[in-house]
Amino acid sequence: METLPTKAITKGELNSRNDKTAAARYSKRRDIDQRLADRALRHQLREVWDE
Repeated sequence: METLPTKAITKGELNSRNDKTAAARYSKRRDIDQRLADRALRHQLREVWDE
């Protein structure tokens, strides 16, 4: 079976894709970090409150 020729993407298109992927990953990481910080704060407040 013959393979179909693949369309080469330009450097600009590649950079654009990489930027979008990186932005999505960074955004998700910030959400996770925020959730962890909120959880840590809740635990600290609970410890102080329970004393």
